[in-house]
Amino acid sequence: MLFRKARWFSLWMVFLLLLTMSHAPLAHAQTPPKPKYIFLIIGDGMGQGHLRLGSIYQSVITGDQDAPVYWDQFPIKNNVVAGGESAGGGTSLATGYPPQAGIISQDANGQALTTILDVANLKGMGTGVITNSSITDATPATYIAHTHSRFYVNDIADQGSRSKVNLICGGGLGYMRREKDRDTALQNDAAGSEVKCIGLRHHMKSYADNGYRIFAGLEGAVDFMTTKDRPMHALGVFTNGNMIFQATRVSRRWEPQTHDLPTLDDMTNRSIEFLTTHEKGFVLVIEQALIDKASHKQCLDLVAMEMEIMNRTLGVVFDFYQDHPEETLIIFTADHECGYLTYDDKRIEAFKNNPSLPWSEGPDA
Repeated sequence: MLFRKARWFSLWMVFLLLLTMSHAPLAHAQTPPKPKYIFLIIGDGMGQGHLRLGSIYQSVITGDQDAPVYWDQFPIKNNVVAGGESAGGGTSLATGYPPQAGIISQDANGQALTTILDVANLKGMGTGVITNSSITDATPATYIAHTHSRFYVNDIADQGSRSKVNLICGGGLGYMRREKDRDTALQNDAAGSEVKCIGLRHHMKSYADNGYRIFAGLEGAVDFMTTKDRPMHALGVFTNGNMIFQATRVSRRWEPQTHDLPTLDDMTNRSIEFLTTHEKGFVLVIEQALIDKASHKQCLDLVAMEMEIMNRTLGVVFDFYQDHPEETLIIFTADHECGYLTYDDKRIEAFKNNPSLPWSEGPDA
């Protein structure tokens, strides 16, 4: 596929440079001139309220009122106005083009825009997109496809198979096949649900035909986390749609299948192992999509637990950074903010009464 470089692309490179200068983690404020390892970590729908709630939750679960969180360890931070929804915001992050609601990595004339992963591929770097939503959801789609609508999930799935992105991992198994392509060997997804087949085409075959090793459903999730192989191209689709909330794991529903479903930090750690085989380095896009999903429900305990997963995922990346401080660039951002997350008495009361949260209002709280 031919890509038209947007007239905004040079501005995007300047914007990216500014981000790298502003978000160098820990003690190293100087950005490497040519980073070998680039992490773009996106909290879908995340705003300042989410970060604050995540910090509070970390204090609750550790019993330490001063418990550190990784997002506080960036020495320089910028507050910016983001896009109004995931497709536009994700496209801006992926391509540098001004956001257009609902459109996936295309300009106003319908021309495909060059993404940061396209550039990385041309430079011989490894590339990856991992998410705990469906891989066809708006934000991950902006890195693997170009469509006029975020809802063209079959086009997104099809284009992903030809994207040359080395690793694509998350949910979305249900969109990968038609009912007539049902495989009797693949009965359950990694959350314990019966596998759905609601695609319009046999996309899994397209991925396989284009050299992707497929990790699908429950067995695929286990294989992805344990295999000693490092395939050049891999597709992981573990759940029918979005992956499950951390609150579901904590409550131990759907046991034991949920124990075989990797969390975002698990997938991040494994993806690093896959992509470090590329001698020229890699660019890895990581989306914590369930922050947005939890925020839509306006349920503070769900949001808090997803922010804890965000913190754990950042911890995996920071551990890698500690081993490669002069070669690693970490960008932590959001594609948009979901609903100005706020507190009120009703929500705080629900938060306090959740049995999974060891809440106390005593003098030592």
